[in-house]
Amino acid sequence: MSGKERSSDIHNEAVRDQWREVLAKLQDRILRACLPKDVQAISLSADRLAISVDSEFKKEYCLRKQTKLEAAVAAVIGEREVVIGEPPLVEQARQEEQKPGTNARIVVLGIGDGGVNAVGRMKKEKLQGVRLIAVDTDKQVLGIANTDETLQLAADVTGGRGAGGDENKGRKAALDSRWEINSIVKGMDLVFITAGFGGGTGTGATPVIAEIAKESGALTIGVVTKPFTFEGTVRAERAERGLAELRKSADVLIVISNDRLLETASKGLAVTKAFEIADGVLHQGVRGISDLVTVRGLVNLDFADINNVLSGAGEAMMGMGTANGEQRSLTAAKLATTNPLLEGGSIRGARRMIMNVTGGSDMTLGEVTAAADLIRRTAATECDLVFGAVVQEGFTDGIKITVIAADFGEPTDEDSERKKRASHRERITIGKDLDVPTFLRREQQQKSNSSEQQGARQG
Repeated sequence: MSGKERSSDIHNEAVRDQWREVLAKLQDRILRACLPKDVQAISLSADRLAISVDSEFKKEYCLRKQTKLEAAVAAVIGEREVVIGEPPLVEQARQEEQKPGTNARIVVLGIGDGGVNAVGRMKKEKLQGVRLIAVDTDKQVLGIANTDETLQLAADVTGGRGAGGDENKGRKAALDSRWEINSIVKGMDLVFITAGFGGGTGTGATPVIAEIAKESGALTIGVVTKPFTFEGTVRAERAERGLAELRKSADVLIVISNDRLLETASKGLAVTKAFEIADGVLHQGVRGISDLVTVRGLVNLDFADINNVLSGAGEAMMGMGTANGEQRSLTAAKLATTNPLLEGGSIRGARRMIMNVTGGSDMTLGEVTAAADLIRRTAATECDLVFGAVVQEGFTDGIKITVIAADFGEPTDEDSERKKRASHRERITIGKDLDVPTFLRREQQQKSNSSEQQGARQG
């Protein structure tokens, strides 16, 4: 090794030690998390310290806290101009590669213990074009979160611990972190927010975060759980207060009942498996929508279609059905029209719906339209239904249907009459020619009826 190389190594080690000391001096945990640990990401000269961060959020946060950062640098290294560089082009390219074909930016925020656990389980699913972020007041919970990013809400409100069942603390922590939250949701098209209600952080912070997301222009969908009855009236009443606030801010609200989870699960089911079932509702919703706009298929949707249907739609029902064999699309569609875990677990009365049909290369347009017909009839209302069909590699001999239904109301007499007419048509067509799209089957039926009438007159 040459003398020049040894000198360079010694310099790098000195800079590394100084940088570690700078990080240790920073009291702001979020600022420390935003700054790089690798000395290769910083450049130190006699009058300047240039720092390269790997996301726009981190850059904006560092700029906002630049005074604190410069003070720590001055205390360890000496007075320097601190420059926060643009995210590297290689990082921007990597982020684009994670979102092939997407025309929508989607983020999922897990709030509090229950929400953090839910998004952690989603991480294993490797969804395309979806960011997963854990949000909590408790730094220990965030320390073990399996997510893309973490955000600790105002540590000074709770001392870096949980909210202790106080929703007012959770709310204040979110309000005090408004800038950080806005930095995450800004520019997003769709924000999913999930939490377990009844505690402090999830119940108090979620409505505030939903309001910030909605103000940013994002379509905001809340997926929350209500506590078990055995947890007591205090938690139940706290959850109801949180739901009342969340209804004001979220475009769509999906409520999972833990009591119904208890009723539907077998007695021998492990607790972790039971909660995985509940978390599956969130996963189904995120995947059901994200696949429609990120995965190429038979029928693709633009995010604007989804936004138009779900914006301001209120409480929603989400169901999923999977089936194989004969009439698989109709069987899957029927399964998707109900969900025993959800309050109001049926699509009946829904005036707005989104349907995602996923199948293999053998899936036909006739199967898709047959499923859409059945779902529209089950709603028993004149609903605004948008649907897409996704072809997934490795998905053979089966069809999966996800339905999100919202904007519920009682069916009118006109809706009931329309349902009767549709049921009569379906009795004629179910079981045969399902590979023929609905409008063609109707034309064929009309021709058949006309021929029968002519034959009767001739007879």
